[in-house]
Amino acid sequence: MCFSAFYMSGIRRLSFAATDKYGGSTNLLHTTPYLSRKPIQLEGPLPYLEHLSIVLTVYFDLLINYTKGHPVHEMMEDEYPMAVDIARDWSDTNKLNDTDLSIEDVFTMLINEQLDRNPILECI
Repeated sequence: MCFSAFYMSGIRRLSFAATDKYGGSTNLLHTTPYLSRKPIQLEGPLPYLEHLSIVLTVYFDLLINYTKGHPVHEMMEDEYPMAVDIARDWSDTNKLNDTDLSIEDVFTMLINEQLDRNPILECI
């Protein structure tokens, strides 16, 4: 629904952080005559922000024991196994329990965690 609202809004450039394999629809652009009429420019996903989005989503679902999120987590895990694994580990240890953490702190923690798990990422 949000992509349809964007398409009808008159805005012609969309930057997005994360693909939503479960419910997103940017992949539908240009698939129908209606969705081919407007000159829409897409930019995204942005890999590190995509991973941050996934980590935070899974982490907080686990924190509140939101069991309806498990099928979504499984789909995310197919494409982003490290991000889901980090979220599970962080949830098990309450890593984000410090209320003084800023989003920049969490982002830095994620980057460092990813580099610890896969040092080859530093070259990318």
